[in-house]
Amino acid sequence: MQMDRSAITLVQKGTSLNSENAGWTDPDYSRFHLRKNRFSSKDKQGILKRLHSQQPASVIGSHIQDDPVFWPLNRINIEPVNICNYRCPLCRTNLKDWVPRRKIELETVKTIIAPLASGLRVVNLYGTRGEPLLHPRLEEIIAYIKSATTAKIRISTNGSLVTDSRARCLLDAGLDQIVFAVDGLTQRSYSAYRRGGRLERVVEKLRRFCELKAKGGYSTRVIFQFIPMANNEHELPDVPAFAYALGVDVVKLKYSTSASNSDIYRVRDAGFRPSLKSEKDFICPQGLDNIYIDPNGYCYPCCYMEGYPNLLLGNVTKESIASIWSKSRIWELRRSFAEQIDFNPFCKKNCFGVARFRKVTLKKPPGTDSVR
Repeated sequence: MQMDRSAITLVQKGTSLNSENAGWTDPDYSRFHLRKNRFSSKDKQGILKRLHSQQPASVIGSHIQDDPVFWPLNRINIEPVNICNYRCPLCRTNLKDWVPRRKIELETVKTIIAPLASGLRVVNLYGTRGEPLLHPRLEEIIAYIKSATTAKIRISTNGSLVTDSRARCLLDAGLDQIVFAVDGLTQRSYSAYRRGGRLERVVEKLRRFCELKAKGGYSTRVIFQFIPMANNEHELPDVPAFAYALGVDVVKLKYSTSASNSDIYRVRDAGFRPSLKSEKDFICPQGLDNIYIDPNGYCYPCCYMEGYPNLLLGNVTKESIASIWSKSRIWELRRSFAEQIDFNPFCKKNCFGVARFRKVTLKKPPGTDSVR
């Protein structure tokens, strides 16, 4: 059954588009989006300007610059803990592999941050396996990074452990952004994927977080994130009003690689199933200005590569982050995405053909009340 998408309004790069007239399958919108995101020669220069805004970018020509000064490491993903209290079917938490389960040490975080402190812009304290709030010293980690850098600090959580006490601690620590992953508007649709969770409790914790933030005058950005899947796609038109009424700042749809590749969870409505048309549309920022680090100190070009020994770059407890950032494996990724050639087999298998864009912002419906 085709759903009515007229109630959903998208926000892409400052442009509001009604999905009924400019959906993923609309040819004009497709051309607009591809034109904005392809890596032309001008785009490559733009990458350099974004990554190295303190100095003028060199003309790249047909090859990227093989000089670390043009590829500063200013964004990092640190996974505080690689265990979770949920058992979502497609999550990497469920893997039984060689990766030790543990919580990252504060000293390891300091080893990572100290050499990069002056240039860091973003630190994401989450990855693909763990629930960040299972780390008992998460707030200390946030406070340390905040004191040592000017970076924006972000976490993503299932929300189940965000008690009033921890909410206050996160806000006081200086957290810049928190994403609540809420993939259903009823217990039935929610628990079909978020196994082990109770929607009512998570929604109440999210509402309370927004309330505490507003009362305390904090600037933390609160995001309600919804992954469209077969079990919840019928709820998509109701997501904006439901989420904004809780007091959140932003509502986003996130298109999951795992769900898109799953026969069980893949969205059935083609209008809400974005896909790539050719290799020229295969855009990925991994390895350009960011890196993923797991709780053991293992480094990978991106969080999806985590746990694959042949894609491991090194370990920050045994060698410098600068040495890891300069390895040939990550240079190969930079070339492939900047020039759109010779993609890594892992990238082609796991991400190619999945989504032209991963996240979409939904506008707040007129007249929506919130806790504020």
